[in-house]
Amino acid sequence: MVMIKKINLSSSQKIFTLWSIVVGLALISGLVFTLQTNWILKEKESKDKEAARPVQLNLKVVYDSTCPDCSDLKPLIDAIKAKNVAITEEKNIDYQSDEGKLLVEKYGLEKIPGLIIAGELQKNSELATLWQNLGEIKNGEFILRQVGAPYREISSNEIKGRVKVILLADKNCADCYDVNRHLNILASMSLPIADRQLLDVNDLEGKNLINEYQIKSIPTLILTGDLAAYVGLKNIWSQVGTIETDGTYVFRNGVTQMGVYRDLVSNKIIRSAVNQNQSPNANP
Repeated sequence: MVMIKKINLSSSQKIFTLWSIVVGLALISGLVFTLQTNWILKEKESKDKEAARPVQLNLKVVYDSTCPDCSDLKPLIDAIKAKNVAITEEKNIDYQSDEGKLLVEKYGLEKIPGLIIAGELQKNSELATLWQNLGEIKNGEFILRQVGAPYREISSNEIKGRVKVILLADKNCADCYDVNRHLNILASMSLPIADRQLLDVNDLEGKNLINEYQIKSIPTLILTGDLAAYVGLKNIWSQVGTIETDGTYVFRNGVTQMGVYRDLVSNKIIRSAVNQNQSPNANP
């Protein structure tokens, strides 16, 4: 029979043994914590590097070489590039070329210019929102659908959105507001002007317009052309004027907010409320 010898440990030995176990556990715990921390930091560093990495995109711009005044996509493309984007390839393709015709058919382009973007479309949240607002993603590629006028409509093969501006002034009213101010306002609304004409109230053509559209106040503004392409303009025009049965936009009640004008009914110069420093009385 094997005899097991009982070992009696002194108090100091017991304390030392216990302390060794505690220290060992602490070291193991510290090692685990260090490893976990290093892993978390490396993962964060990796995510930060990925977030900072430029979005890889390639672009195909489909344009119409016969329409120099058609909408320019450069501001949109520049805005996209400004979002930490690296363009791996950028091609400009005439819609009438063989490649252009294939792209029009493949992506169902209805308006030219067109834009097709492929690559890391979802990497940047701001760009992802932009894609939703301006078009659609189909088979991993973004296709621009919201094209500003003027543009070529594929179905009719016509240029849509060309606008003519007629500025109607009164050379005998030195105090009347400068009718050219309308051009700055239209420019601020991003309304491209294909043609503009300045007429005087005493010109034959000016008189004809006054009679045709029953204009009561001068200076004023008349817009003609394919204005239906500008939905935003149509929505606000009722606040400043009228849309005639022939589609012409006539600036009417907005005249009183522009400054001094001539009332053609009374043939008097009206100094409106916006000119507080001038006499409120009407003068001939």
